[in-house]
This record gives sequence, C-alpha cells and structure tokens, in this order.
Amino acid sequence: TAIANNPASTSDTRIIHSSLEEVESSELTNVNICTFSLPCTGHSKSGKTKNKITLAEQHDTDATAAYGLYNNLQTINAGVYVSENVPEAQDSATYILLKSTLQLLGYSVFESILDNKQSGSFENRKRYWFVAVSNGLNIDDSFQIPTYEKKYQLLSEFMSEVTDNDSSWSENQYLKDKAIRDAKDGKGFTRQLVDGNSTGYGPVNRTYAKKQSTPPMVIRAGDTKERLLTPLEHALGKQCPVELIANTYDTHAHQGLGQGVDMFQGIGIAEWVFHAVCAVQSKTNKLVKARLLSEQRDFFGQWES
Repeated sequence: TAIANNPASTSDTRIIHSSLEEVESSELTNVNICTFSLPCTGHSKSGKTKNKITLAEQHDTDATAAYGLYNNLQTINAGVYVSENVPEAQDSATYILLKSTLQLLGYSVFESILDNKQSGSFENRKRYWFVAVSNGLNIDDSFQIPTYEKKYQLLSEFMSEVTDNDSSWSENQYLKDKAIRDAKDGKGFTRQLVDGNSTGYGPVNRTYAKKQSTPPMVIRAGDTKERLLTPLEHALGKQCPVELIANTYDTHAHQGLGQGVDMFQGIGIAEWVFHAVCAVQSKTNKLVKARLLSEQRDFFGQWES
C-alpha cells in the first residue's frame, strides 16, 4: 500500500522489508534527517494489560527493535532524528536510554506531547514526539510548533453515506454485555458511542476492524444498532489524505491508519524542523559562503599586488 499510494515513494526509493533488528548496517547510508517509530504496544496501557507486562521492554518486539535502532545510529549519522510514540514511552527505559545515547553522540533533544489542540484533528490522538538535533547545527529553538484550526466541528460534516440496510450495522450485543461487566468489575473501560452531533472521539487503533470495547462506534438514530467508522471517516478524522488508502481492503486500511499518526502533528513537527533547523542552517551557510568569498577576494587581491 505504501509503495502504491504514498507520494513519498518513488522509483528512487529503497524499500527494506524487515524487522528493524535484522537490517544490516551495510544496507543503510548517511542521511540528513531520519524519522523512525519504534513499536508502541508494550508502552501503551492497553498493550501492558493485554500482554500482562509491567515494562515495555518485556514485550517481544519493543526491546529488539530498540536494539536494531541503537545498532545503526552511527551508520545513519543523521543531522536530525525525529520519533513519535504513545505518551507513556517518554519515561520508559527504552527512550531514556535512547535520549542519553543521542546526547552522548552529540545531539540536543527536544520533546513535546501533542494532541488535537495542536493539530486540529477530529480524533484526539495524544502522542509523544522528540527531535534530536546535532550540536554541530545552528538552531532557533524559539520557534514554536504551529497549531492548526479544526477543520470539522461535527462528525456529520464528514460522515459516509451508509444505508440502513447495510451489513455494517449490528447490535454488537456482546460489546454491550462486556461494558456492563467491565463497569461492575471497576475496570475503567468505557465505550465511545458517537453520532453526527459528536464533536470528537478518542484514538482509533490498528485492530479497529475487530470491533473492540473502547474505540469509537457510530450509533444509528431510532434503534440500538451501531457500526464501525468507515475507512474514509477514519482517514478524515486523522486529517490523513484518503489517497493513502485507495484500493485497500477495509481491514488493511484501518490497520494502516490505526498505526499511523495524526497528520498535522507530523506536519507541525516538520515545520519546526524546517524553521528551527533547516532555514537557520541555510541562512548560516549563505553567511559562511559570503565570508569565504570575501576572504578569498582579500587573499587573491593581496597575492596580485
């Protein structure tokens, strides 16, 4: 799907399909900016509960992926690293070690927790972001991550047309019964039931197609039936270009979107990197070039005389 639909993927793009810890250093090259996203399952509260673990590093993919990243940091040797994860990751052993390693390698680390107050998205997907910038680069850290206006005020503004006889409508009685049991057991899980008048909803995860207790579901007026968000609604709720899920099965579309980011959080971070790092560096390079040219002229002027 990424190869077919992502405009960032071109004939010049090198695709490595592998777990991070299995990537050979020889397959990688130096880059100016490196973005990466480590597994979040072990960090999230739901992931810890489901896998019966207390530390993210106890999850089978989290620790090994981190090892793969550490193993290749010096090969990549980027001027800027950007990473995103669930908020709980910020104080995890994985990220504390990662930030310490980058600082030891000569980077300054900038951190932020972003949500839809910054991005303006309908879905409130709170995420932890950090940007590590090489100390060899000039930086304007006074520049703030931009905020964006909310595009949709109500769910009805981007709801798909789903007819009453569509098979996606269901009673989901087992979810209703589970909600009663969870409340009785004091588990703290509550269902998100939304309609056209809803002004937002919480995170939609990668296993959304399985119909779970906590992700949002649309209720139908006049009866007790409900349905999942359509992939189109899911994409627009994250402000994600719908072209990215073109010609994709619903299950795969939800999986990709559920593992993706709130688009304007990513755009905000990109703008920060551009203004705080790249634009300042470009200006500095021009000044350095002008100074060198001036010194060159002075040198040759003295040589000629």
